[in-house]
Amino acid sequence: MNCCRYPVDVKAVGLMQCKKQKKYMMAVSWSDRNNVLIYRTFEEFKKFHKVLKRKFPIEGGLLKKSDRSIPKFKGKGI
Repeated sequence: MNCCRYPVDVKAVGLMQCKKQKKYMMAVSWSDRNNVLIYRTFEEFKKFHKVLKRKFPIEGGLLKKSDRSIPKFKGKGI
């Protein structure tokens, strides 16, 4: 695997429901031209967002709101 690979584009492509759990389907395009389909729950996205803000506090707007590049996590699960 290439260490310099990064996501170029992410698109929501669907919603899958198994019993009571809903998973969102996301198509991720990478810089090495690979495409991957991932499945995540709303709670997994929420947890990932918290991890991003903790690891990148400046980008999360901790010091100055104008420096924020990680968008706020809004909304409720479908």
